[in-house]
Amino acid sequence: MYPSQQKVMSYRTAILLSLALIGIMFGLPAAIWSYFMPSLKQGLPNPLPDYEVILLNVAEFCAMYRWLVVPPVVAALSLIAGITKAFRGRTSDRPARYPNARRSF
Repeated sequence: MYPSQQKVMSYRTAILLSLALIGIMFGLPAAIWSYFMPSLKQGLPNPLPDYEVILLNVAEFCAMYRWLVVPPVVAALSLIAGITKAFRGRTSDRPARYPNARRSF
């Protein structure tokens, strides 16, 4: 691995992953229920097909636990981004400049 290609999580990556998680946890139940709501209003077939049961269980899980899952994961992602940014080394091969050092001309 080259020195400039360190594996760190930037804040941008943490924000994008957080937004994806929020979109999934809040948007997935709405999408599933909007797909199944017309058929559920017409009456439930007995028994429900397995894929419908699985999708409805996923929607129920997301709806019930989104407030327990999303905040800790978002906090963990931002914490990881902050820690890796704090411990990121220099990515340049040039020597560091010291502001108080004397210059020789």
